[in-house]
Amino acid sequence: MPFSIRVASIDDRRWARARPFAASLAEARAPASCRRSGLPAWRSSITPRVPSSTSPFSSGQPSSADVCAALDDAVGRATGPPKYLVTDQGAQFQDEYRRWCASACIRPRFAAIGKHGSIAVVEKLHRTLKSQCLRRFVLPLRKEAMLAELELAARWYNEHRPHARHHGATPAEIRDGMKPAKDEPRFETRERFAPAAKLRAQPGVKLALDLQFLEGRPHLPIVALKQAA
Repeated sequence: MPFSIRVASIDDRRWARARPFAASLAEARAPASCRRSGLPAWRSSITPRVPSSTSPFSSGQPSSADVCAALDDAVGRATGPPKYLVTDQGAQFQDEYRRWCASACIRPRFAAIGKHGSIAVVEKLHRTLKSQCLRRFVLPLRKEAMLAELELAARWYNEHRPHARHHGATPAEIRDGMKPAKDEPRFETRERFAPAAKLRAQPGVKLALDLQFLEGRPHLPIVALKQAA
């Protein structure tokens, strides 16, 4: 299975809460030598990458070299390295990984062993990917095809899936400072109802359910209500 890395800006808590393929950072500050470097906050979405040593059907864990290579790729695609990385204490996050973090002026932070919820956001992401995406279609054998499916899953998760944690908004709406779709004027199907807020149409409007699928994937639905013709 692919692994995920959670990163975000330490001075933007709202971003950290909003990014499912990124992660919250801790309260502490970066080392002084790194603070002087003026490194930008990491604000780019990081899509999980399948390590070269594994396949979509492999049960093996990524190595330290795989992790560092994925981080190099992420740093290259982002605006700069994060101040912290939050991981578990697996074997791939030891000496070589720590040296990589030191060379990039990143402070590694580790989840407590055996403590429930210490990396809950990452585990929730894994559960969502499995239950709502990866277990709903036949996994491709080719690495490139698997990465394409993960990219689509990330796009759907960020841009189209409302999140209860964000009171019905999507992570992309919070990230971009957009007004959530749930806060737009609503429809009212009751003809004699006196609305307290602005409506999108006259009371008693007839509605139709508009169901589409992202890139034709039936496990990635995009649902909307529209005024019936």
